[in-house]
Amino acid sequence: MRAREPELDGPRRVTERENLLSAVESLRDVLETHAAQAESDRTLPRPVVDAMLNEGLLQFLSPREVGGGEADPLTHLEVMEAVARIDTSAAWSLMIGAATTTLLGAYLPDSVVGDVFGAGQWPISAGQLAPLGHAERVEGGYNVTGRWAFGSGISHSTWVVGGAFVEEAGESMSGPDGAPIRVIVIAPKERWTVHDTWQAAGLKGSGSSHYSLDREFIANDFVIAYPTPEQHRGGAVYRETRTTIIPVGHTGFALGVARRVLDEITKLAHSKMRGYGPNRAGIAGRSVFQKELAEADTRVRAARLLAFDVFGRAWDAARAGDPGADERQAETQLAATYVTDVAAEVAGWAYRFGGGDALYESSPLQHYWRDINAATQHFFVADVNYERYGQIMLGMGPGAEGAAGR
Repeated sequence: MRAREPELDGPRRVTERENLLSAVESLRDVLETHAAQAESDRTLPRPVVDAMLNEGLLQFLSPREVGGGEADPLTHLEVMEAVARIDTSAAWSLMIGAATTTLLGAYLPDSVVGDVFGAGQWPISAGQLAPLGHAERVEGGYNVTGRWAFGSGISHSTWVVGGAFVEEAGESMSGPDGAPIRVIVIAPKERWTVHDTWQAAGLKGSGSSHYSLDREFIANDFVIAYPTPEQHRGGAVYRETRTTIIPVGHTGFALGVARRVLDEITKLAHSKMRGYGPNRAGIAGRSVFQKELAEADTRVRAARLLAFDVFGRAWDAARAGDPGADERQAETQLAATYVTDVAAEVAGWAYRFGGGDALYESSPLQHYWRDINAATQHFFVADVNYERYGQIMLGMGPGAEGAAGR
């Protein structure tokens, strides 16, 4: 039997999980109270940010060495699920903010980590990792230019990150494998230009505006390699973020959405009437609704079991020192994509049975339907993830040997 890291298993893990889930529940009132304001403000209200900070949620993924909780992937999954079941704007902002700050805590060198985490307040980070910028090598660092989309939570952030391709003398740089060299650049928010672009149909309260740099100098110590940064602190969870952090957040978010819409349509079913004259009846009494409700619930529970299986095995592999296999990366992204698709389908089904009641902005059914469909547009849960895993199963791509014949 494989040895496990004692500090992340057994009683300690159970206690930390229970404490975090209790913290989420303690925030229910403030999240629900400010949910409509988040939508109208197009960003998370400050009382919600402060409450999540005070309860340790924005810190829960970062390494213990910098004051974080270093939550394991399965606890991470459950925390995201619980927050999304209460409010999607808070959950999405938490997903991005906690994970982005984790990059700073795990991968910034000792020479500058104190600048970020030793300033007397917890650093709240925003940004995305897609290489939408260009980092030109110069003495001591890089001149960075670019414009990034979807800076969720950027209005309340203190640090911002962006992915970039590396250039030298105007030419793109490639690594030993021939692939373009990518980096993540990091700077205080005041050095970035934030563009008020977030007028969107879904995830309205996430504040996911564009942001940019124009030949901004970023010193070497504030640039980390991607997708394989050098780990400076923390345990196994940081050895491969693409299997143990990033897909987990998307999956937990989708599971929380799916469960909330089932809660809402089940509650509404006892009062919602459909039809005319003698055929008018509550949907709870319709056999078609009963059947489809059971099917939807089963699909959500099955998707949740898939998630725990996939991320549990990825976590075991990370602790065993084998975190980055191509097959494993493909499988975790596949799980995140599939669970998001299931949640979107269930939300659409619930919205349809909600009828006219679901059309109003006051209805959680329309809110969650909009937000999960917005979530499906994220590049990390794109359809290409099915193709990639199918190629591996067919022996046509990296990691194929491990999946052939499954």
